[in-house]
Amino acid sequence: MLKNMSLHGRLMGSFLLMGGIVMVVGFFGWRGTHQLSSHIDTLSNNSLPSIDGLWRVNEGQTQIQAAERAIINPELPSAAKQSELNRMQAAWKQIDTGLEQYEATPRAREEDKLYQTFKQQWQAWKQDHAAYLQTYQDFAQLGVINPTGRQLELTSQKRENSPEMKVALSSIVNRFHSISTSKRSPFSKLSLP
Repeated sequence: MLKNMSLHGRLMGSFLLMGGIVMVVGFFGWRGTHQLSSHIDTLSNNSLPSIDGLWRVNEGQTQIQAAERAIINPELPSAAKQSELNRMQAAWKQIDTGLEQYEATPRAREEDKLYQTFKQQWQAWKQDHAAYLQTYQDFAQLGVINPTGRQLELTSQKRENSPEMKVALSSIVNRFHSISTSKRSPFSKLSLP
């Protein structure tokens, strides 16, 4: 068949074939670039801001938990304890910023269901934290920052029946102990797929 065609026809056919191949390769390249651009846009405008917002929440929660542990250290001076309380306030601001950032991003239906579960568990964790802080403040007002140490001190001084011992043994000690040793809210058990 090609033997019967003129040189001009063969050249035209070859160029048309090459042009068709280039057009097909160009089309698939353009399509791949368009899809990649769409994925990059989703990543930069949705996924990364969501991750950054959740990271801020996680980091803030970690700072709060560390400060909670620090303020019950009986050896920590009052100024350092106040610094830890200030750190908690800054962490709450960071958490609020992270939640606002996360809520501003679009979510899939399944992700939104998980977020609703997260919000419920987050509220429970916040209430646990508020109870913990209230108990700490109650101790601070009574001047009993280390109830076990105070009990040992009074016992060694043979003052087991003193009013100070009653304060150290009061129900607030039991309340503080139950809050500090009980399981926290199921927030930490939330697993994402």
